[in-house]
Amino acid sequence: MSDSSSIRIQLIAFSVAIVGMAALVAWAAKTSWDQFEALHDRMQEERLGSFRIADEFQANIYRLNYTLVRFGMRERSAELERFQRESEEFDRWLEEQKTLHTTPREHAVLDQMDRAYGAYLVAARRVIAVAQQADDQRLIFEALDTAAKSSKPLLDLGSGLVLANHEAHQQWREDFQKSVGQLQAVIFGSLFCLLGLGGGTSVYVYRRLIAPLRTQLAESRELVARQEKLASLGVLAAGVAHEIRNPLTAIKVRLFTLREELAAAALGDEDLEVISGEISRLERIVKDFLHFARPAEPKLGALSASAVVSEVHELMRAELAKGSIDLKLEGPTDAQIRADPHQLKQVLINLVRNAAESIVAAGTVTLRVREGAAVLQNKRQLCVFIEVEDTGAGIPPELHQRLFDPFFTTKETGTGLGLSIAARIIERHAGVLKFQTRLKQGTVFSILLPMARNE
Repeated sequence: MSDSSSIRIQLIAFSVAIVGMAALVAWAAKTSWDQFEALHDRMQEERLGSFRIADEFQANIYRLNYTLVRFGMRERSAELERFQRESEEFDRWLEEQKTLHTTPREHAVLDQMDRAYGAYLVAARRVIAVAQQADDQRLIFEALDTAAKSSKPLLDLGSGLVLANHEAHQQWREDFQKSVGQLQAVIFGSLFCLLGLGGGTSVYVYRRLIAPLRTQLAESRELVARQEKLASLGVLAAGVAHEIRNPLTAIKVRLFTLREELAAAALGDEDLEVISGEISRLERIVKDFLHFARPAEPKLGALSASAVVSEVHELMRAELAKGSIDLKLEGPTDAQIRADPHQLKQVLINLVRNAAESIVAAGTVTLRVREGAAVLQNKRQLCVFIEVEDTGAGIPPELHQRLFDPFFTTKETGTGLGLSIAARIIERHAGVLKFQTRLKQGTVFSILLPMARNE
């Protein structure tokens, strides 16, 4: 899976998590609000319902007692029918209350009311029987007094039902408060998670997207500025090399003629050798100028990076050994790159010689090949790292910015074009040349090249 796909999947996961948390907060907030409204409505109903239950119950009992007294005093069939109808209505009311009140405490009170109501009906039937069979008012009043006494427990149980109803509502409020507390914990926890996810997403986006883009932008600007500088200097170098090369060729021809004429003169031969050496050095400088001004197009082909590095190692090992410098080879890999082998060897030889020159006495230069991922051409991809590490003195910080500038050198006889030419060659291979250095510990030059695809 590519790095961009991984970042895309991770961002989608962050977004889904944030949306899920937001939905959870919205659900918890809506549920809390609905429960608050339900609590408000139920409390209103409780205030009114408790009084309504007591009023209805007492009104039913008083109405039954009143009808029973009227029947006992007058013994009218209409009063008897009215009492029977009202008692049936009270039966229905009592059954209805059993369905409305569901707590064990309320059911216990309703069962007691049912038994007390049965006892009251027995006393009421006694009144009806006495009123229908005897005219003795004393017996009738005694029966009515018994019925009135049997209704008193019913009135007391009515207050008990109201109290049980209050207890049920109190338990409901406690359960509701507990539920609301849990919902509040969910809301605050989700909000903290949202803040954490939002902050984490911001940091992640900055580190994985914005920061690399800023780095790439700075590197691109630096590369463009360097290429513009190289282009202008290349034109200048080409003109200077052309103007120097022609008279230099004439001087070399005349020197050859003088050497033939003065072959027998021993005194002039030493001077001629000095002149010849200086001319050769000028030719080498002009050659570097032309190579910098008009670099050859690389002939790219698939090759093994380890094979090229191994050839350079075999080529340079003996030369460095003369200066007590050990040239090591590390990390062979099977990775393939597309490169011009001759130009790549030229760059590596230049880097190895620079590394050896940075070592004052005995030391080590290490050639290393490894695989990895890096940003090349504004995209992250698999790369081959070819590194040249030395144990030299390191590069002072004030020289870092000018290290790849053309004609900049710290050597007495250098042209200052070696690293500039090396960087241009690597850039033509779609790669980049970088370095890391620490004073008194050494320097690592890294060539980053795209890994060739398996065809």
